Amino acid sequence: MTEKAWFYEKTFRVGTSECDLNGAWRLGALLEALQDTANEHGKEQHLWFTEMKEKNATWVLYRTELAIDRVPLLGESLRIQSFSKRPRAMFCPRYYRLLDEQGQSVARAGALLMLMDLTTRRAVMPASLGLEIPDAPDLEPTIKIPMLTPTLEGETDSCVYLPQYTDYDVNGHVNNVRYADWLCNMLGTQLLQEYEISAVSIEYGREITRGEPVELVLTRRETQFLCTGFFDGKRAFGIYGQMRLRNCRQ
Repeated sequence: MTEKAWFYEKTFRVGTSECDLNGAWRLGALLEALQDTANEHGKEQHLWFTEMKEKNATWVLYRTELAIDRVPLLGESLRIQSFSKRPRAMFCPRYYRLLDEQGQSVARAGALLMLMDLTTRRAVMPASLGLEIPDAPDLEPTIKIPMLTPTLEGETDSCVYLPQYTDYDVNGHVNNVRYADWLCNMLGTQLLQEYEISAVSIEYGREITRGEPVELVLTRRETQFLCTGFFDGKRAFGIYGQMRLRNCRQ
């Protein structure tokens, strides 16, 4: 590994396919950019998907915390910075900072990842696989990562969704980014033309594999929301978040 294997930076330009009808960066596209950054950094750290597969393991997300200071618009150029920190028990923290061309903060994020044995589908310690996770020595976490998703009482709506071809990823389960897309579809076009998502806290409970429908339950109270997905009768994920009035359009 390089001397600064714990730090990674890339430049990203918000493209047409990543934007919504307001010309604003979609939540799912933002999360996908973070995921791609983590994958690229993991490749440099020799902790990437293919190398983990050789050890009969893969990375899975346990939690994601995201605070959006300003929603970027179509054509904006951003710097995405990411760094890893020392493992906490079974969890490997990763943090992100997104900056615009003026160096102003666009968003801050953090994630807790775990290594999962592909045979037992259970979490394993990195050290048990002979892995050392690089630790950023002088960088403070960009955001706090709570261990629980808040509960919410309010108006409730629900639907049943059968995952499709484009929902699945190389691990054979629904990609975590798709949960954000499902959330936005539940919130609806009319609401998201007036409001924008300013923060989300995502809990990943269990895999959603092929062949079974997912029950999606959305609870809203004023500018707060909680979208919960149930798969095979059990909670698969929960996305708690907040919205604010949309302050800009393309």
